[in-house]
Amino acid sequence: MNHKIACLAVLLVPALGVAGTPETSESVLVKTSSASSVIAAYTLVAPVKEVPSGLIARAVLPMGLSCPDMKVRISQPRGTANRMLPMVERPIPDNTSMAFLATRVCEAPLPKGALSASVGGQTLPAKLPGTIKKMAVFGDTGCRMKKTNDQDCNTPETWPLAQIAESMAAKKPNVTLFLGDFFYREFVCDPYLTLTCGASPPPLDINHDYDSTTNPFPKYPFSDTAYSWLADVFVPMRPIFSAAPLVVVRGNHESCQRGGVGYFRFFDPHLGNVQSCSPVPKLDANGQQEIKTVETLVDGKPVIYSYPQWKTAPDTVTDTWSTAFKVGAGRYLRLAVVDSAYGWDYEVAPIWKELNVQYRAAHDLTASTQLIKGKVPENWLLSHQPQFGVDCAPEDFSPLCKWVSETQTAAAYGLLGNFNLLLSSHIHLAQAVQIPGQPGQMILGNGGSSLQPEGIEDYPPFLTYGPLQAPTGELVVGVPDGMTAYPLPEKPMWTAVRFGYAMAVPGKKKTQWSWTHFAPDGKEFARCDQVNKSLTCENLVTK
Repeated sequence: MNHKIACLAVLLVPALGVAGTPETSESVLVKTSSASSVIAAYTLVAPVKEVPSGLIARAVLPMGLSCPDMKVRISQPRGTANRMLPMVERPIPDNTSMAFLATRVCEAPLPKGALSASVGGQTLPAKLPGTIKKMAVFGDTGCRMKKTNDQDCNTPETWPLAQIAESMAAKKPNVTLFLGDFFYREFVCDPYLTLTCGASPPPLDINHDYDSTTNPFPKYPFSDTAYSWLADVFVPMRPIFSAAPLVVVRGNHESCQRGGVGYFRFFDPHLGNVQSCSPVPKLDANGQQEIKTVETLVDGKPVIYSYPQWKTAPDTVTDTWSTAFKVGAGRYLRLAVVDSAYGWDYEVAPIWKELNVQYRAAHDLTASTQLIKGKVPENWLLSHQPQFGVDCAPEDFSPLCKWVSETQTAAAYGLLGNFNLLLSSHIHLAQAVQIPGQPGQMILGNGGSSLQPEGIEDYPPFLTYGPLQAPTGELVVGVPDGMTAYPLPEKPMWTAVRFGYAMAVPGKKKTQWSWTHFAPDGKEFARCDQVNKSLTCENLVTK
């Protein structure tokens, strides 16, 4: 499988050409698009207030090609008909230089009643079934490039994303839930490790040692490029795109200073916010954009280059939204999606107040008065960073286990009562946590990015301190006045530090779900039973 993916990458990248001068979208275009010219075609679940059908089709093509028409077979009162619907360009984010000129992104809302769809001969999901019977769930997928922590991207044992994608697609889910963190190639691969880093496409954000005298070249305020998204996402995840529509959650690796520019261009499910992470001018004391100059010699003559200075877009949290599916006779599931791209892990950051607004919106969207066809639905909260998650190898190198994403825990404080399940990723493992009086927390961050190292203290079944508490028993830094720590977990915590994904299947009775955890090769390694707000998990195999 990985040999095929590698070959596909070799074929795709030359087809993209080399970005030259920063031309605009008015560049000369080739007016036709064939199946071979479409790099990726996929369908995103979107807010129905923007798209009545709740589905947006996107296609990624090499720059220089025009947006194609989408062929749609649609149901009509008297049979079916084929329509050609024009796709429009999703613009290149402003002030990103040549980082995203290599690709063109096109989109079109899918109409209600669509039965099938294709772009350039490439099939993409056109609808959701009347009843959802199976959902694929995963997150944290990219190949990590982080200076001294470069992941080996060249084998399925060390980066199994392509294998996971093929295995997951083979199980034919009706919808796929992606829980955040597509993008991990945020640094240049260590030159001594290029044979294992997979010749990672270098990001723009390589000038981390910027100094106006010794290293005057500008430090770009974001880390991703079109090529790095191809390597991290579009080549290895290709089988998933044609399998089912995607519900996408924004991760902290899609914050504006990391992979946010590409996220809003490729995967954000809204129609008009592609510029959300576009860099903004860095201003001087006079309110003018700063300009740095570099003097060098060319053919023995002094030449001065000028570099306008930019800074990262402000931390912007997108609005909470929801979607709903029928999952059985008279049974519905609502998913409330919260943007948790920002916030600290082991302390409560000031942005908790802004995040609290989004969690309150999720609470309101799932109120008991919000019926679906006269029925009270089951409700799941989707956020990248968990409200209740445990890390036993924290980044501060403490030997003790810590509760993670405490900013989210504080922001969601008192607002989780409407939910049957909290579904997140962020920690690179699979985990289930049950806090008394709260919905069960499922964490699925084992989708391919380097796994969480098992710390000095392995993941224990119980802790002696609850969320918002440090191992010393004191409240973590930044906890707002009036908040107290949550109680200890009421049942053993389940943790599996191994790559994989999960499939969720509704049970025979309302609020019952069966979760099966699969290794990259498609073999089961654990199961979880969900009843109302309770999660119980067991391993089927040992390492």
